[in-house]
Amino acid sequence: MSTDAQRAAWEELRNSGDPFEFECEYVLQRPPAPTGIGPLDKRLGGGLHSGTYTIVGGDPGSGKTALACKAVYTLAASGMKPIFYSFEMTKMQLVSRLLSVHTRARRSEGMETVRWSKLRDSLMLAEDELKRLADADGRTRYEAVMRYVSSHGDEDHVLLAWRDFRDTVYPEMIVRDDVRDIAQVSEEVTALCESGLHPCVIVDYLQLAAAGDGDEYQLVSQASHVLQRLAKKCDIPVLLVSSLRNLNKSERDDDPQLSQFRGSGHVGYDAGAAVVLRKSGGLVTHPGIGICQRVTAHVIKNRFGEVGTVDLDFSGELNVFAPAKVVTP
Repeated sequence: MSTDAQRAAWEELRNSGDPFEFECEYVLQRPPAPTGIGPLDKRLGGGLHSGTYTIVGGDPGSGKTALACKAVYTLAASGMKPIFYSFEMTKMQLVSRLLSVHTRARRSEGMETVRWSKLRDSLMLAEDELKRLADADGRTRYEAVMRYVSSHGDEDHVLLAWRDFRDTVYPEMIVRDDVRDIAQVSEEVTALCESGLHPCVIVDYLQLAAAGDGDEYQLVSQASHVLQRLAKKCDIPVLLVSSLRNLNKSERDDDPQLSQFRGSGHVGYDAGAAVVLRKSGGLVTHPGIGICQRVTAHVIKNRFGEVGTVDLDFSGELNVFAPAKVVTP
């Protein structure tokens, strides 16, 4: 074979796959999906990356679900169509927290920030009316709440904020609390992708999604594989919330490890990035949030940048993270 023929054969084989130029163009067209937590997004190379999953674990009360809610809201507000699959909280509980995120995002427009518990208080005042609406039409409690908000929102700033959230950002997201297992998640998302939609997927949380008869290690490993294949096949970003196993004192004093994810199995291999949230001190006063918990986000695996830590201030009542400020009570 002549040199020219060899070169032509080489170029044909080289270009039969995915040319480097195409890959570069593709990456530029599909930027990471931001979580809305700036310092963490920067550490993760822009946010959640398509084709893989990012796993977040942490101490109880360190903000795992709050981080998921912030990501869902940010993605919806950006038109990126997130689907939030909750295996722990009810739809009402999640939407209440998303409302807090919404009012925080709209505060520059004069909207009063709402603590998510205030929505519960407002609805408790209307419990009899909600029960009547649900019983009369066979509605779920959530449907009854939405109908109540439609007719009474002008009387209460909390319900008014909910109405604004319902009519603007909420239609851009899907919140599900009725899925049976991770296989159903995969089936639904695959069908959406085959129809031409490419949503961002958030699952809260791994161990409940993987629940079943058998060894937890195997169940979690299987669920991890399903989500990894889903992200790769559909070329979508997935955010996966996880609990940690019980740690002894020496483990808590050391830096977090991938093996500390409960039933970790193949999580360390499947995840594109892994983050562990740890309470890193007592309560502090943040100038933009008030009394909050100092939390350190340990990025312990990162295919898209460097590992390291990010210090954040977290308010559970407002369901918000902010860059840590050196201010104490």
